[in-house]
Amino acid sequence: MARKTPRDQARAEFAERLRQAIHRCGIGPREYAELGRRVGVSKQAARLWVEGQNLPTRENIANLAQVLGVRQAWLEYGEGPMYPVATAEPDSAEYRLCGPPGLDEREARLIVAYRRLDVASQAALEHIIDRMIPRNGAGPDGPHSRDS
Repeated sequence: MARKTPRDQARAEFAERLRQAIHRCGIGPREYAELGRRVGVSKQAARLWVEGQNLPTRENIANLAQVLGVRQAWLEYGEGPMYPVATAEPDSAEYRLCGPPGLDEREARLIVAYRRLDVASQAALEHIIDRMIPRNGAGPDGPHSRDS
């Protein structure tokens, strides 16, 4: 059996971090076309990165980090925390594509599930949510109340 070279190891570790980041953003592990579209590369290039067969250029790593809302040093080298410490501005690309940093696990799962729905199902879910939450954002016990 062939021994892994340091380059092979670097590709495998990068691919694992990339898969973690794309999963958090609701992109499926085989949705190479979607990842490529967001980053501005071909479906084939994205597939090679996710499968650990190739490493992106530094420019593409920077684009990936921005699109996925993760720190570039974490994505490229595994250094430091995955997410930036500062909270993203609501109009930033990071917020729009992956949601704001600091979501709890339940909120992140909801976003991921929503993004995997087809357009008609997303519209139906939005309709249900709109019917559950009054226009002023207040529930029966005040703003953002929940039945426990």
